[in-house]
Amino acid sequence: MSVSSHLVLFTRATCDDPSTELSCTEPSNTGSTLRDVQPNVPIYLIVGGPESVSNGWFQLFVSFDPYQKVGENCTFTGNKCAPGLWCDRDNTRTCVVNVPPVLERATVLRGGTSETDLIVGVNATDEYQHISAVELQARDSDGEAVVAFGFEDEPEILRFDTWGFGFDEKRLSENRFSGLVHIPDFFARTPSVSELRVTMLDHAKGRSNSLTIGIETQPVMLENEECDPDWHSNRCAGNLVCVRSGNTGRCSQP
Repeated sequence: MSVSSHLVLFTRATCDDPSTELSCTEPSNTGSTLRDVQPNVPIYLIVGGPESVSNGWFQLFVSFDPYQKVGENCTFTGNKCAPGLWCDRDNTRTCVVNVPPVLERATVLRGGTSETDLIVGVNATDEYQHISAVELQARDSDGEAVVAFGFEDEPEILRFDTWGFGFDEKRLSENRFSGLVHIPDFFARTPSVSELRVTMLDHAKGRSNSLTIGIETQPVMLENEECDPDWHSNRCAGNLVCVRSGNTGRCSQP
């Protein structure tokens, strides 16, 4: 896009509805935007600016990079694999059929430093080491989804990126994954939430199996009892602190 003043290039799903904006560029004399497109699904390109003008010019250049098929060379930028495929960059550097993670186990405890946080633990296998997020759906005692998290789009859904704030992860081996999500009490206090449906997501937009886990009370340890120094599997009572010793700890007076 070449322009004579600072303009912006938008992409939208609906031409006259700003709320359907998909992407935009920073104000500039030149700019570009990259979007995945699907057959028969229109995307509208809109050039805008900070003020109304009656003259000037701009040029738009549109190019398409087709998805790569199974066995074709790929990267995570230019040569992207088709939906349902994964770029096996570490081995063959070709597109392979994606294998979503398998969620083997999940736990949900109410406790933490505020005593009303939620601590979610997950264990999964991940053949391509590409887990991207954990998705949590709040449910009541009848198994019905409930509004719990306060987000307008999907108020019963909360997603934590594995690289983001609040997510603690570790690799147990090359293809085994363990992670912990700490949900602050202003989410977790909702009284109607009695269980969470837990699902792992991957970078190829694959989804693991889901496990529905009831919320249990985090165990409270007394003075001189063994404790989890990270306050995940249990916590110390009152003002006691968990003094670390190797991988474990012991509840002691501060």
